[in-house]
Amino acid sequence: MNWISPRKKEDFFLVLDIGTKAIKSLFCVKKENRLYILAGAVKNFSQYESHNLQLIESAKAAILDSFKGGIKNISFSTIDKNTKISANNQKKWKTILTFSPDVFKARIVSKKITRENQKKKITPNEERKMLENAAQTAKKEVLKEFCLKSGIQPRDIYFVSSKAFDFKIDGYPVNDTKGFEGKEIEIKIIFTFIPISYYKALMEIMSVLKKEIKIVSTVHLAEGLLEFKGVKNGLFIDIGGNITQYFRVKNAQLIESSEFDLGASSFSGSLVNDLGIGEDSAENMQELYSDKLLSRESSAKVKEIFHIPKNNWYNRLIEEIDKKEGSAFSPFIYLFGGGGALPEIQDVFKERAESSGKDLCISGPPETELLLFDDLKDSAEDTTKKINKTQWTPAALIANKYAQENI
Repeated sequence: MNWISPRKKEDFFLVLDIGTKAIKSLFCVKKENRLYILAGAVKNFSQYESHNLQLIESAKAAILDSFKGGIKNISFSTIDKNTKISANNQKKWKTILTFSPDVFKARIVSKKITRENQKKKITPNEERKMLENAAQTAKKEVLKEFCLKSGIQPRDIYFVSSKAFDFKIDGYPVNDTKGFEGKEIEIKIIFTFIPISYYKALMEIMSVLKKEIKIVSTVHLAEGLLEFKGVKNGLFIDIGGNITQYFRVKNAQLIESSEFDLGASSFSGSLVNDLGIGEDSAENMQELYSDKLLSRESSAKVKEIFHIPKNNWYNRLIEEIDKKEGSAFSPFIYLFGGGGALPEIQDVFKERAESSGKDLCISGPPETELLLFDDLKDSAEDTTKKINKTQWTPAALIANKYAQENI
């Protein structure tokens, strides 16, 4: 699986992943045809709210700590000395932002266009008008569906980006439509959007780093997966704290991006309720359990407690998938995000398929695989030797998108 194409020029950049409970800073450089991770830092904080100034100030402090921690950690990178010096001399880091999926959404819409004169070659002007009309119609569809479900008014939604991809003419895939004849045009359009109030709050949070960074783009994880090559069919699942995102890939094309409001916090919450411990202690125990660092007795107890949230999470995923058309998958599921490392998440697909026959796949129990940075070490390198964890995969995929588009 190749992440980046050759590029010789040295280019430093930062990915800032602002989640609901933590901020991750991933410092990167593109150098000599490779993507290098120079440093990473995580800082936990209370979830921000657009109307809560105290929590916004807490998030500002966390993001500043995360940035400073990452800069400090560059000194521990195993990359050459000159690159370290150049990194430390950066006046402003080019920065790619991404936000928590509880507020930052991505949707993919497929559109079909029938041309009146199928024998006439498509001109640049005709292509532009087709894409504009398709995007306008698709955007209205996205707004209608999302606003009906969320209760948010269309005027309160800020569209961050839109991009057309996966072009087909009369069923044949093409890179773009210019210069081709044909009758039926098919395209997919990905939209990313966020409630305006949250966007303003997040930009206020980012102002604490106005002297240290220059924001160049805001990218959704789904956009990062557009550049992820090597998987023909599969289900990608990002299990965050409060939200699970899932992405369907069919015939090497991303066809769906969605999410539901149940994540790894339901597991740590069960520890709080059953053991009477604090939330921080529960999250720490959950991480130790995922890393197989608990004693045999403690692991057995945690496994017992996690039985109910495991099945609740799986049932919710099945429920969401069953709402969609064409819910059959290839038997490959790729897990990442903080909750992706939970043994329960990795095992539940096979367990439930064998016990009830309910399955997401075309045939047989699915194979689950953790999606980690080290799986892609042929074209990228982690010079920190510390980010080969599922919680870093989303930021790494977004780093890859930037690397791909700026070659």
